[in-house]
Formats: sequence, C-alpha cells, structure tokens
Amino acid sequence: CVSVCIRSLLCWSVCIRSPLYGSLCIRSPLCWTVCIRGPLCWTVCIRSPLCVSLCIRSLLCWTVCIRSPLCGSLCIRSPLCWTVCIRGPLCVSVCIRSPLCVSVCIRSSLCVSVCIRGPLCWTVCIRSPLCVSLCIRSSLCWSVCIRSSLCWTVCIRGPLCWTVCIRSPLCWSVCIRSPLCWSVCIRSPLCVSVCIRSLLCWTVSIRSPLCVSVCIRSPLCWTVCIRSPLCVSVCIRSPLCWTVCIRSPLCWTVCIRSPLCWTVCIRSPLCWTVCIRSPLCWTVCIRSPLCWTVCIRSPLCWTVYIRSPLSWTVCIRSLLCWTVYIRSPLCWTVSIRSPLSWTVCIRSLLCWTVSIRSPLSWTVSIRSPLSWTVCIRSPLCWTVYIRSPLCWTVSIRSPLCVSLCIRSPLCWSVCIRSPLCWTVCIRSPLCWTVYIRSPLCWTVCIRSPLCWTVCIRSPLCWTVCIRSPLC
Repeated sequence: CVSVCIRSLLCWSVCIRSPLYGSLCIRSPLCWTVCIRGPLCWTVCIRSPLCVSLCIRSLLCWTVCIRSPLCGSLCIRSPLCWTVCIRGPLCVSVCIRSPLCVSVCIRSSLCVSVCIRGPLCWTVCIRSPLCVSLCIRSSLCWSVCIRSSLCWTVCIRGPLCWTVCIRSPLCWSVCIRSPLCWSVCIRSPLCVSVCIRSLLCWTVSIRSPLCVSVCIRSPLCWTVCIRSPLCVSVCIRSPLCWTVCIRSPLCWTVCIRSPLCWTVCIRSPLCWTVCIRSPLCWTVCIRSPLCWTVCIRSPLCWTVYIRSPLSWTVCIRSLLCWTVYIRSPLCWTVSIRSPLSWTVCIRSLLCWTVSIRSPLSWTVSIRSPLSWTVCIRSPLCWTVYIRSPLCWTVSIRSPLCVSLCIRSPLCWSVCIRSPLCWTVCIRSPLCWTVYIRSPLCWTVCIRSPLCWTVCIRSPLCWTVCIRSPLC
C-alpha cells in the first residue's frame, strides 16, 4: 500500500493506493471529495454547501446521485435497467428504461404525468386539478381517456373497432366504428340521437320531448318515421314501392306509390278521401258526413258516384255510352247517351218524364197525376199523345197526313187532313158530326136525337138531306 496525506490551511488530502484499490479524499472549506476505485467498483462523492454528488460505478451498475437545495437527481444505469430521478421544488421526474419497458413519471403541483412504453404497449397518464388523461397504445388497441369536471372522454381504437365516448353535464356521446358498422349515439337533456351505419343498413334515431325521428336506409328500402305530440309520420321507399303515412289529431294520410299503382288516403273528422291511380284505372273516393263521392276512370270507362242525405248521383261514361243517374227525395233522374241514342228519365212526386232521342226518332213522355203525355218525332212522322182525367188527345203528323183525335167525357173528335182529303168527326151525347172535304167532294153529316142532316157538294151536284121525327 502507498498512502499520501497532504494538509494545508485551505485543503486536506489523503491518497491511498494498493494493488486492489485506490482511494482519494480531498477536503476544503468549499468542497469535500472522496474517490474510491477498486476492481469491482468505482465511487466518487463530492459534497459542497450547494451540492452533494455521489457516483458509483461497477461492472453491473452505474449510479449518479446529485443533491442540492434546488434539485435532487438520481441516475442508475445497469445492463437491464436505466433509471433517472430528478426532484425539485416545482417538479419530480422519474425515468426508468429497460429492454422491455420505458417509463417516465413527472409530478408537479399542477400536473402528474406517467408514460410507460414497452414492446406490446405504450401508456401515458396525465393528471391535473382540471383534467385526468390516460392514453394506452398497443399493437392491437389504441385507447385515450380524458376526464375533467366538464367533460369525460374515452377513445378506443383497434384493428376491428374504433370507439369514442364523450360525457358532459349537457351531453353524452358514443361513437363506434368498425369495418362492418359505424354507430353514433348522442344523449342530452333535450335530445337523444342514435346513428348506425353498416354495409347493408343506415339508421338514424332522434328523440326529444317534442319529437321522435327514426330513419332507416338500406339498398332495398329507405324508411323515415317522425313522431311528435301533434303528428306521426312514416315514409317508406323501395325500388318497388314508395309509402308515406302522416297521422295527427286532425288528419290521417297514407300515400303509396309503385310502378303499377299510386294510392292516397286522407282521413279527418270531416272528410275521408281515397285516391288510387294505375295505368289502367284512376279512382277517387271522398266521404264526409254530408257527402260520399266515388270517381273511377279508366281508358274504357269513367264513373262518378255522389251520395248525400239529399241526393244520390251516378255518372258513367264510356266510349259507347254516357249515363247519369240522379236520385233525391223530390226527384229521380236517369240520362243515357250513346252514339245512336240519348235517353233522359226524370221522376218526381208530381211528374214522371222520359225522353228518348236517336237519329231516327225523338220521343218524350211526361206523366203526372193530372196528365200523361207522349211525343214521338221521326223524319216520317210526328205524334203527340196527351191523356188526362178530362181529356184524351192524339196528334199524328206526317208528310202525307195530319191527324188529331180528342176524346173527353162530353166529346169525341177526330180530324184527319191529307193532300187528298180533309176529315173531321165530332161526337157527343147530343150530336154526332162528320165533315169530309176533298177536291172532288165536300160532305157534312150532322146527327142528333132530333135531327139527322147530310149535305153533299160536288162540282156536278149539291145535295142536302134533313130528317127528323116530324119531317
């Protein structure tokens, strides 16, 4: 061993050296140092009024420690681990590093942070009076959690799924996303919303105190449902059909539309309406407390049906015929019109009328409690028939002849007029008269209970015959 000791007014030194180790100690008013070196370890210690340092180095470990009024540091290094610790008035930091893990921790009056990193996972945690955050990341998942007095958030992300959750006093939200599905849920005191989207379907639901809405969309169908205290609406749309349903306290409506048919149904306290439209037919039905109406229209036929407490009407129109039927407490009417004929029938409490008109004939029949009349008109003839309790009359008029026949309880008269002859016959209980006039002859015959008279006048002769009981 070799030892050396030196002492003076400013310094005191001791040095010891041997084959196994060597030591050095230096002491002064400002500093105190010790250094020890051996085959297995090497140590240095330095101490002063402002700082204390210690360094230890060996085959397995290397350590450094520094301490002062403002800061304290510790560093430990070995083949398996590397650690650093720093401590001050405002902050404390610790860092640990190894082949499998790296950790960092920082702590202060305002914040505490921890970071851990390894081959399979990476984690960060930050905590403060206002917020707490946690982040975890691995080969399979990535997660973040943030929590504060105003909000709480979680985010998780993996190869198959991605999730975000946010919660606050005013709102709560969740978002989930994956290759097959994407979902969002938002909830607040005033509203709850859910949105789900996948390869086959897309759905949105919104719910609040005033309204509830649901929307579903897929390759084959699209649906929307809205519900509120005043109204409920449903809309369904697909390649083959489109449907809308609206329901409220005052009205209920359904609309269905497809390539072959279009239907609308409207129902309210005052009215009920149905409309159906297709390439072959178009139908409208309207029903109310005062009226009930049906309208049907097709390429071959057009029909209208109207019914009310005071009237009942049917109208049918086709390529060959047009018909109108009207019925009421006071009147009953039928009208039929075609290319060959036009018929009208009117019936009431006081009268019954029928009119038939065609290219060859026109007929009118009027019947009442006091009279019955028939009028027939054609290109060759015009006939009128009138019958009443007091009289019965027939009038026939043609290009060749005009005839009039009148019959009553007191008299019976016939008048016939033609180009060749004009004849009048009058018969009553008191008298019977015949008057015949032609170009060649003029004849008058009068017969009564008291007398019988005949007068014949011609261009060649004039004859009068009077016969009575006395002469």
